[in-house]
Amino acid sequence: MVKKLILSILVGLPVAGLTLRYFTSLPYGNDLNALCPSYKGTDLTGIEEMDMLLCKVINIFSHALNDPVGYLISWLLLGLFASVLGIWCVEGSRVKANTLLGAIALWGMAANLFTVSVIMFVAWIPMYYYCYGDNNSDILKYSIQPARATAILVAILTGFILPSLSMLLGGDAFSPTQTHLIFLWQFAPLLVVPIYLFSTSTFACMEEPMESRLSDQAKVKRRVADQKSGVETVHLVLAALNAVVYYVIMFRATGMGVMNKESLRDILTLHGDKFIALSIEQTGYINSTNFFFIDLIVCWAGCAFWSLLENGWKGFIVLIIGTLFTGPGGGVSLYAAYRESYVQDNHRLVIKNE
Repeated sequence: MVKKLILSILVGLPVAGLTLRYFTSLPYGNDLNALCPSYKGTDLTGIEEMDMLLCKVINIFSHALNDPVGYLISWLLLGLFASVLGIWCVEGSRVKANTLLGAIALWGMAANLFTVSVIMFVAWIPMYYYCYGDNNSDILKYSIQPARATAILVAILTGFILPSLSMLLGGDAFSPTQTHLIFLWQFAPLLVVPIYLFSTSTFACMEEPMESRLSDQAKVKRRVADQKSGVETVHLVLAALNAVVYYVIMFRATGMGVMNKESLRDILTLHGDKFIALSIEQTGYINSTNFFFIDLIVCWAGCAFWSLLENGWKGFIVLIIGTLFTGPGGGVSLYAAYRESYVQDNHRLVIKNE
């Protein structure tokens, strides 16, 4: 348990710290600090401190969503978030998972508050190794009900992806409708848990009973195979959805002429010194797009780091190839499906039992 836990902390803390420091140093943050106390467009809760925070979050989201390039990046970021949420739900639902790792609503809300990239590095990966340790040879401790796997997929589709689509597609630019959709989306992770808890019992009732003529060992192997298939289905469906989004975004980006090194450099460098003076609105578009892009990159890097810890260079290469062909979210989900083929491998179970 010690080696990977310590390594994840040694790497995660500085990466998360630098990322959070970068986000808070963006020029648009200072503008929002000055504007939000008198900004009445996001008085949604009646609680001053909460509305101040929501004002900043909603302004960043709305400027990213209403920027042509930021809008494309938003699709990729939310697709990656769905893949990460799938991993969090699965790993938090295994037999060996502790209470904190299984607190999906907590992880999701923390990701919305501090960004998914920061939480992945500083909290989730260390907590994963605190819970599971370095050795994943005991397959039965990684068990997860097939009904729970199906329920997780349903919960992510209905509790996260549908609200994300509503936010991405609904409402005119900076309209009250868009503001409220962004506001409601912040609480989408809270929907996922009750949906999959309710769905688990529903799908469990639909499972066929194990054949009585099977030996005890055969029943265990059958159960592991069903569990593996269920988890792989979750990740493969999310990979397929991410792939569709990725190719549509690539097509649109190519048509807009932003699929080149110069455009990516402009996003990363906040357009450098190309502009002498910027209005607050222009700063909002540029900084918010940069914010989402950095969050996308660092979150993907966190998943890549986890793949290295879990499966070494082989897992990392699977993630890289998957990303090239299906996008960042698709690559992460494909890696997770690949990893499951080892985590719940019946051949290892047989060797162990013998």
